[in-house]
Amino acid sequence: MNYLLYLNITEPRPDFRLVCTWVTQDLENVDTEGDSHNPASREWTNLYLADRKNNAWCGEINKSSDPINMWTISASTLEFAAFLAIFLKDETNCEVWLDSNKKEELDRNALIKLIENFDITESINRTANSIWRKSTLVEPYPNLL
Repeated sequence: MNYLLYLNITEPRPDFRLVCTWVTQDLENVDTEGDSHNPASREWTNLYLADRKNNAWCGEINKSSDPINMWTISASTLEFAAFLAIFLKDETNCEVWLDSNKKEELDRNALIKLIENFDITESINRTANSIWRKSTLVEPYPNLL
């Protein structure tokens, strides 16, 4: 993965399955790996996701050890990194930079300008109505109730 974005995330992350829902409606074709101890955990610090169907995209979100709230998104394309960053910005109100020195912050509009092949409006609608918004550590599978 050749493209990196840097983030300052201080709030809990969304359920990792919501990140998958942001990316695609076809969740069975998303390969994931990470450190979520419970599927509904908002405390994960590593998430890898890739398109199983045609290898169109892959990316990884990682918390770095220093400084304390610095995170990275590494992705196969800058577009996919920006697409993930928009979601995290919306969900956690994080700051996003092109470099680790925090010289060039990217606001939401700047990130949107990098997106051509993903439908942001569709992703917003998909995640707004996702069952994973209702997940909790006690009830990680709200769709099975």
